Amino acid sequence: MILGADKKQAGLARDILVWVSSSTEPMTCEEVHDALTFKQSSQEGHRFKDFTETVMAVCGGLVEWYWPKANPFIRFIYLSVKEHFERSHEKEQTW
Repeated sequence: MILGADKKQAGLARDILVWVSSSTEPMTCEEVHDALTFKQSSQEGHRFKDFTETVMAVCGGLVEWYWPKANPFIRFIYLSVKEHFERSHEKEQTW
């Protein structure tokens, strides 16, 4: 569960959920991984060893991997969860 996670895990979960809820197109595993590691890309070896497992561990069952093709897409489990995060993100963006 996200609420019981340490700051680093909760921050990672928040970042994942923001990317997924903000994206206009479904994001692949690789796209989400790249988005999260971009700012540290100059650091050698800053990659998650098993990113799909990491996402499942930190997001507390709010998302799932959808495998329509070779590369999985990440999506919210329920539409209501997606709508909640979209509204939350919109509120953060307004000044």
